[in-house]
Amino acid sequence: MRIREQRTKLTVKTGTTVAGSAAGPEGTLIGMAAGEAVGMKIENTFYRAEQKSRMMKYFMDKLKLSDEQNDSIFKLAGSLIKNKMAYMIKQVASLLAPLVVPILIVVMVATEIVFAIIAVLYNSPFAIFLPPLESGDTIQTVTTQYVSEFDQEIQTLVDEHRDADEGRKVYVDYEGMNSEPSNYYDIMCVYMVKYGYENTATKMNETNKQNLKAVFDDMCKYTTEKVTDKKGKKKKKYLEVRITLKNYTEMSVEYQFDEERKATLNQLMSTCITNTPSSGQTGGSQLSGLQGSLTPQEITSITDKITDSTQKTVASFVLSKVGYPYSQNLRNSGKAFDCSSLAYYAWKSAGIDIAFGGSTTAAAKAQGLKDKSVKEKDIQPGDLIFYSYTTNGRYKNISHVGIYVGNGKMVEAVDEAHGVCLGNYHNGGLVMICRPEK
Repeated sequence: MRIREQRTKLTVKTGTTVAGSAAGPEGTLIGMAAGEAVGMKIENTFYRAEQKSRMMKYFMDKLKLSDEQNDSIFKLAGSLIKNKMAYMIKQVASLLAPLVVPILIVVMVATEIVFAIIAVLYNSPFAIFLPPLESGDTIQTVTTQYVSEFDQEIQTLVDEHRDADEGRKVYVDYEGMNSEPSNYYDIMCVYMVKYGYENTATKMNETNKQNLKAVFDDMCKYTTEKVTDKKGKKKKKYLEVRITLKNYTEMSVEYQFDEERKATLNQLMSTCITNTPSSGQTGGSQLSGLQGSLTPQEITSITDKITDSTQKTVASFVLSKVGYPYSQNLRNSGKAFDCSSLAYYAWKSAGIDIAFGGSTTAAAKAQGLKDKSVKEKDIQPGDLIFYSYTTNGRYKNISHVGIYVGNGKMVEAVDEAHGVCLGNYHNGGLVMICRPEK
């Protein structure tokens, strides 16, 4: 044993002497080469041992009962090939190390900067627009699941309508052009702003799923109520499933977001809405000839044909707002409009207040103007066109209003994606047309 140890020491010493006997850089290179040779030999030993171990694992798996076997010949082949490739790469890398190290240092520094930026993005609300970090559930698939379960639960209640003649959905106080309203994007964006700071909120582990569900439950609720409608001598009892879908602006207040989070939420929603194609389930599917901007000359060419001064004032107001953004949150700011605030301020500019019962919603205005309705064939510039696209529990279930400006054209605040637009007159979902000055 002692003789073997002495031989080992002698061998090491001799190798060192040979490496050091050459002068200058050549000696260093020879020493590095000798070291690399030893390292490669050791690496080869480990490689062969790993290959044998992997094959042994495969054979041990085959000794189990068939229903307990987890390995396969394909998995074995994949592992062996992977190990071989890794071994070859290490061999090449060891030979090129003196040349590659300086380059790798630069690359690593640059890579660290890139990864730092990526880490910041993934730990921010804007991670919603980045590719998922892992396979499996995503914020989109989980939100879709929650929405689907919620919708199915409601549909079951409507279909069964226990102790009632019929069931129906009521989207409580909804104002807009969707026949089936949705706050799908609102839910995800609110969740990202609430939980996406300094947290990879898009990674759908159990904690984040629970957080997303909590936001969903805060934004999507329903109650049931039995009501009786009477038409003449006939009565029908309905089971109403009254659905409340909160939007992002409501949640911004409810969650008490600060100004930074409000701004981020607005930016997220703006991006989602702008890049989302229409579902085709909106009253807006009838929209045609939309224009999102008008020159002063184009506005004048329309208003010059209007002789009544009040009508011209109303038409001039709404035409001057074409291109303004749609916002329910900023509806009274003068910087943005929703459908009902556009109609309200247009007639207010002509000195006529069309609010009813302290409310300026489309349905409230229609209720206040019910005695001033006109026939469709008699429509004139400034007339208000009221629509119903879904049941919302308001007067005649009215959910939208536009303003006629003459020559088969109308102005309306469509939605967040379109803003205030000039377009062709449409009558799908039409409930009534009213002339406030009549």
